[in-house]
Amino acid sequence: MRRLLPLTLAAFLLSGTAAFAKPLSLQAPAEAQTTITVVKGAKRITVKSAPKGVIVLGSASHGKAAVAIARPRGAATGTVVLNVKGRPKTAATTSACKVLGTLLGRRLAGPSANGLGVVLAARACGKPDPSGAAALLAKLGLGPAQQTGGTPGAGGSLQRPPAKPGPTPTPEPSIPGVPAACAQSSYVSQGDDDRHLFVGINQGCPAFTQVTVEVGATVAACEAITSEHNFTCGVADGKAVAKGGTAQMLDMAVTLTGAANCKVDAKVTFTLAGGGTQRLVEPIVVCGLIAVTPQCSNGTDDDGDGMSDARETAGATDPDPGCSGPNDTTENSDGDLMEGCEFETGPVQGDQRFLYLAVANCGSIEGLWFKPPGTPADCTYVIGHDAALSCPVVGTTASATFAPTTDQVLVATHLTADATCGTATLAVTLAGGAVMSLHGDWCHLPLRGR
Repeated sequence: MRRLLPLTLAAFLLSGTAAFAKPLSLQAPAEAQTTITVVKGAKRITVKSAPKGVIVLGSASHGKAAVAIARPRGAATGTVVLNVKGRPKTAATTSACKVLGTLLGRRLAGPSANGLGVVLAARACGKPDPSGAAALLAKLGLGPAQQTGGTPGAGGSLQRPPAKPGPTPTPEPSIPGVPAACAQSSYVSQGDDDRHLFVGINQGCPAFTQVTVEVGATVAACEAITSEHNFTCGVADGKAVAKGGTAQMLDMAVTLTGAANCKVDAKVTFTLAGGGTQRLVEPIVVCGLIAVTPQCSNGTDDDGDGMSDARETAGATDPDPGCSGPNDTTENSDGDLMEGCEFETGPVQGDQRFLYLAVANCGSIEGLWFKPPGTPADCTYVIGHDAALSCPVVGTTASATFAPTTDQVLVATHLTADATCGTATLAVTLAGGAVMSLHGDWCHLPLRGR
């Protein structure tokens, strides 16, 4: 194995994404309305600012992005702002119908709106509403959703869903039902996949000391959230049980051991502070409408960076550094480089078929990820001035994992042909698992050494 010569890194600072992102703004639509915008030439979309309560969905993939902005009743007015990487140009919504549901499947900001992207994509492309669409729109305070053109924007903060109209299924005779106002505002909804549910207990509910959630699948774990932080959540007999203090509103995240059974209504039983019990019985909102395969194992480039899935996923040819593993539900878990973290890249001794990536001053790190502008034939890494060690190549990515270290780490790879001005990805895994990355044209990355 070729012994790498020590490399000295020149100090420099990276300023985050400001040099790569363009701010785009849009006025929030009228109440109970939405806007959908399709953009070509966008590589990544992130939220900069937005009015409170506005829902923003969207993502970028293969140079095309879509953004949906929904303003529920009661949400604030104002301007929503995105940072868009690339050279964005608006396009007709119908030009993205084949992938619109997928592009709108990610919530960028605002209240939880699982399944809304599927509904909006269907309506924008003239397709029939998915099952449960009307109930979902009513629950989110959108009513009959309407789409209009616009410029991409984003924003919002968590807001409880407003009251929903319509009848509520009758609970079991042995346990009284909750008051109508409580039934109208509270719900059980599918989360990011079919093993995750979200329970919202909102306005109009009586004071309670315990909430038990039972669905058509075994509960594996749960978390209870109240404004007073006075509830804990555990599992008993396959049910989620939240208890502690006294509250009238509560949010609960529920994880199942298997897929939710959409044919079985959820039962939410309240143990009242004044004694007795009441029960809410309802279908699981948008059950079955959300993709069941996590993004990091679905074979799709969900965040539009040219890579997909985790390294451990069978068949992964271009793994994504934003995936912590096959069960990770998002591919964009990687953040931008922190200030002071030093990256250097270039050819080893001028050899355009032998490239390196060196990292220093990033704190304690445990991994280095290098997708060069070419096809890697091997992988070698060096920690400090230690001996060179081999590392794996998966698809077109060379990466090394090691015990946490604060020393400079270098990864190098021989290419099957001379390096070109193609796309490259550089990423570092911090001790603890957080990932920072830089992605762009090899000849124009703002790094030293080339």
